[in-house]
Parts: sequence; structure tokens; C-alpha cells
Amino acid sequence: MSSLVSVIMPCYNAQDTLVLALASLISQTYKTWECVVVDDGSTDNSREIIGQFTDQRIRCISLPSNQGRGVARQIALNHSRGEFLTMLDADDWLYPDKLERQLALFQSKPDLALISTSLAMVAKNGELLGIRGSSGFETDLSVYAPLTRLGATPVPHAPSMIRMKVAKQYSYDINLRRSQDSDFLFQILSMHPYGLIHEPYYAYDWQATLTRQKLWGAYYYKLKMLNKYCHSYQMSWLQESVKTLFMLVYTQLAFSTGHWTRIENQRNVQPTKQLVKRHNTAHAAISRVMAELKLANNKN
Repeated sequence: MSSLVSVIMPCYNAQDTLVLALASLISQTYKTWECVVVDDGSTDNSREIIGQFTDQRIRCISLPSNQGRGVARQIALNHSRGEFLTMLDADDWLYPDKLERQLALFQSKPDLALISTSLAMVAKNGELLGIRGSSGFETDLSVYAPLTRLGATPVPHAPSMIRMKVAKQYSYDINLRRSQDSDFLFQILSMHPYGLIHEPYYAYDWQATLTRQKLWGAYYYKLKMLNKYCHSYQMSWLQESVKTLFMLVYTQLAFSTGHWTRIENQRNVQPTKQLVKRHNTAHAAISRVMAELKLANNKN
């Protein structure tokens, strides 16, 4: 019997991107999944768009007001019924073979609690701009021992797949409107071995997040997250806190001088022609599914 994969999706005012995100799930070569969407008090047409999907694998929980991603993610986790947990934000999309690839590796690596992938950094039109989270050029799985110090999580949260029996031992911090994903990931990685697929299987619209206010909030909540571990990881807590404070000031200056986009672009590894071709094939497959669904993002 196939293992059920629970996909959790926090959603807030995502009417312009929801169809692409959900179509990428329907496009998966692995079909035994459920998607728990938590609409976090959207004021646009997000709920109506979700309601257009008749696929019974998609369930929506609507919150009366916006409570933040920490709350939305935890509610979705509480309602997940699968043997594995993975994530999909409402403004991103998955390569069609993502679930199949990760599950195959879990079968061959029963000791791993989590397997992540690198990120495909994309523009609004789906164009691949670069790879992040790995070099993107290696295809084998790298395996790591549990973390021993506090710091930036070495694998991204968004494309991670986690054994549910492990995931439900931990929780998303509902007091963190940002960085709750890094906090959740750190709890797991500090206790369990994990792996990373160096190829991208998750498309992240990074340009949509590039606002001065969002970046300030990201570093502010990262400091709050780090403070939770100040007694357990005193030295690395101090180092990471100083580094985060520096980045908070640095990003604000970079935005003020108009250099932030260029600096962010430099963090991306340029993809090979093979990876660009693979990315374009994935995007085209999802576009065909969108056309078959006869749904369009509602931008009214």
C-alpha cells in the first residue's frame, strides 16, 4: 500500500499564485497525497479559488482572521494524516517528480528523519534565475549527522519531507510570525540525521519576498527564535545573534541604496543548461494541467 504524503499549505491573500501551486500538486507523478490548506484570514479571493478545485485530496480550513504562519502551519500539521509530511507555500510550486523522488530515497535510507532538496529560484513568469541551498550540480543524496550548534539551518524548510512520526514530536511556534519554519526545522535537525538532494525540486518565487518590511520582519523574528536557545547553545547563540543584527542593518542600508536585488542575485548559483531544460519541462507540464483544469488565477 502506498504511503500517504500530507502537504501543508498556509495561505494568505494568494489569489494570484494559488492555481499554479495546487496544479503542481495535481501534476505529481506520485498520486497518494493529501493537501491541507489553511486559509489564514485572506481578504482576497483565495477561498473562492480553493473552492474551484474539486479534487478530494485537497482540504481547506478557514481561519476567521489572520493569525500568522506559525498558527497556520501548526493547524495544518495537527490535521495531517499521512506517514510523511511536506510543505508547499501558496506562492511556490513543485516539480512533478518531487514527491516520488523523496519517497524513493526514504525507502533506501530508513534511518533518515528528513530529506530536503535545493531550491529553484524563479521569476514571476516561472523563469529559472538560479539555484540556492546547494550547488545544484550534484545529483546524489548527501547525508548529515544531527546539528551540534545553533545557526542557519543547512537545508531549506520549504522542500523538506519529514517522517510524520518525527514531525509530530515537534511544533511550529505560534508566536513567531516569521522564522517559525527555521525553528521547526532546527528542532528536528538537532535531534535526527537528515539528507539533502542537491538538485532542485521546489520552485521559490524569491522576488515576491523582496520588500524592505518583510526582510526587517524576517531578521526581527529570527532574533526572537534564536533567543529560545540562548541557554542551551550559549556561544553559537551569541555568534548568530550578532550576525543577525549585522544583517538587519546591512539589508536596510542595501535597500536604501538600491543594491539589494543585485546582492541577492549574487547568492544564486547559475544553473547548468541541463537544469534549465529540466526546469522548463517541469513548468510546461504544470501549465498543461492548469489548462486542463480550466482555472485561472483570479486577479480581480
